[in-house]
This record gives sequence, structure tokens and C-alpha cells, in this order.
Amino acid sequence: MTATARPHVAMIGTGQMGSALAQALVRGGCRVTAWNRTAARAQPLAAAGIVVADSVATAVRAADIVLVCVASAAAVTEAVQTREVAGLLAGRLVVNYTSGKAKDARDFAAWVAQAGARALHGAIAVYPSSVGTPDGAILYAGDRA
Repeated sequence: MTATARPHVAMIGTGQMGSALAQALVRGGCRVTAWNRTAARAQPLAAAGIVVADSVATAVRAADIVLVCVASAAAVTEAVQTREVAGLLAGRLVVNYTSGKAKDARDFAAWVAQAGARALHGAIAVYPSSVGTPDGAILYAGDRA
């Protein structure tokens, strides 16, 4: 990605928070490809200029940055931690916003690193309606680099 290119982000999970993140990214000038386990829930995002992918792999393949915001650590494992997705992550940044135990975050970060990507864990401290506003607060943890 060049300094002038608009980042392309994959949004994995389009519940209330994932949808709010995806829409805020589009408003901020990013290109977004989104995937949701229930495809029909992602379809309304197309009206905001978000490409709706038919699989996690399709969304990841299109993106420089991968954001994961699904219901649980088990959902992360099921949707994202696959051999196919691992083969696509090299060189990308993966941010996991999924709530869970600290061990879940560490295990996911180790899996991401093994796939050749960088990982951060994000904690969203606002309601979806405040994402992308001055009132929005998102905290990140991970390798300083």
C-alpha cells in the first residue's frame, strides 16, 4: 500500500458493532469489504459502498488490514482460524475486537504471527452509535511495532 492509497479493510463480522466500524471506515475514506456468517445481515452495508464478500477468504484476499468483530472466541476460531485464511494473512495487520479471555487474545495473536501477519487486540469502549465520532474510544494492545 502506498502512502497515497486508500487502505482496504476487511471487516469480519457485521453485527451492530462490526457494521458501525465498517461504515465509519468508509466515511473516513477506506475501502471496505465485509463478511458476515449470516450473509443477509451484511447486505445493507452495500448501500454505503461496502463490498459484501461471500467468504472470509474473499474479504481477506481483498484487504490490507483485517478487522475481526464477532460474537465469541469460538466464532473467531470457526470463521477466521482456518488453513485457507492463514495462507492469506502474510504481511497484513489483523485487529481482533472480539470480547473474550486474555488467553484467547494471546492465542489468536500467536496464530496470526505464525501466519506471517501482525496482530493487535482492540477493545471498543462505546456504543455503536459513537464509533467514528469524537466520543468514540477504542483501545489497542499488542506489539508496539
